[in-house]
Amino acid sequence: MKSKSSVSPPTFGLRLKWFARERFGSLKALADAVEIDYTQMSKYATGETKPRFEALEKLLGVGLSLDWAVGGRGSMALGEPTTPGLGHYPVEYVEEAIVESVRQVIGKLTANTSTVGSIDDHHRDADSKDLARRKSQRAKLNSMLAAGPMLPDEAAESKLVGVAASRRRR
Repeated sequence: MKSKSSVSPPTFGLRLKWFARERFGSLKALADAVEIDYTQMSKYATGETKPRFEALEKLLGVGLSLDWAVGGRGSMALGEPTTPGLGHYPVEYVEEAIVESVRQVIGKLTANTSTVGSIDDHHRDADSKDLARRKSQRAKLNSMLAAGPMLPDEAAESKLVGVAASRRRR
């Protein structure tokens, strides 16, 4: 059985950043070249929003291979030969994809900490209640010991008083 890789494949946004860096030097320069607001282009690059058809047409117009950008197939730019495997991803881009995957995992784990925290709080509260109960029992026992021996009923008390009186007479 094959095990699934924990590293996510590069997203459209990450590939868009790579293309911008390789062909235009920066995401800002790409945004200017295709006449898309830089803020909007940044949202595409971070995955905050998906580009509309018109934006994809503009990106296609500057040579971005949509087959590569969307699905990771083929080469980065139109008309370039396809390199099999990860050869068409420079090492720093692969590293960037791994870092992005780790960030996503950390984000998911961080989102789940509120549940873990509430479980910890529940255990802490239960431990606190148990400790308070034990302290209360200990205080009762100490006060009872300080008060002297406990007698179960009046008959036992009179019996003890009688024994004590007889011992004094001897």
